[in-house]
Amino acid sequence: MIYGLWQSAAGMQTNLLLHDVEANNLANVDTVGFKRQMGVLTQRPAPTDERGSPRHSLASLAALGTQSWPGPTVTDFSAGTTQTSGNPLDVALVGRGFLCVRGRDGVAYTRDGRLQMARDGRLVTATGGREVLDAGGRSITLNPTAGKVRIAPDGTIRQGGDAVARLGVVDFPDLQRLRRTGGGLFDAEGQTPRPAAAQVRQYALESSGVEPTRSIVSLIEVMRAYQLNAQMIHMQDGMLGRAVNDIGRVA
Repeated sequence: MIYGLWQSAAGMQTNLLLHDVEANNLANVDTVGFKRQMGVLTQRPAPTDERGSPRHSLASLAALGTQSWPGPTVTDFSAGTTQTSGNPLDVALVGRGFLCVRGRDGVAYTRDGRLQMARDGRLVTATGGREVLDAGGRSITLNPTAGKVRIAPDGTIRQGGDAVARLGVVDFPDLQRLRRTGGGLFDAEGQTPRPAAAQVRQYALESSGVEPTRSIVSLIEVMRAYQLNAQMIHMQDGMLGRAVNDIGRVA
């Protein structure tokens, strides 16, 4: 019976993690370029297996299996839909790739293409005001009086017919190694960036990768599973109470 309590408690912990992941997804349903996160579950080995014991202390308990346990949270990097924007500095990446921006501790990477021109002409992100970098890792400076900005599919920025810079767009061999640092930014975690095959689309933005209906359904399922585990703990606690207080009295 104590074993069942541990099973249910582990179920509550697992569903609490899944709840937090889906709640964060729903909170970013309108965040440009946001990538949905997914909670992964693993089966925890039996305590005797963790200690390297070749035999279980009780075969009947071993046959019940062990708890589900939270595994690493992974990111779904599937592309979101592209929406038209009225800002000439807004860009969406079509295909795999990330824009290079100036992070707190070096270069950071993002799919959020909301860009704007700072007062001194520097091209920065609309969220956080981080410098946007070119293909050589340098900041990009535009001329506020040079006329309309045009951005080609290869990321080349032109003003008045002259090429000013080319947006730094890179890709990575293992996207799951990227680490979120907040504000829609990712850290490479030691990976060497490589040129990306993504095309740059001007006057467009990539929508969030979260499907609201799917996330709401998942959130409801997780909440129900959490409640069922809590009810199981309550039932088993009642059975333990009867075993201690009633069975002994009858005997």
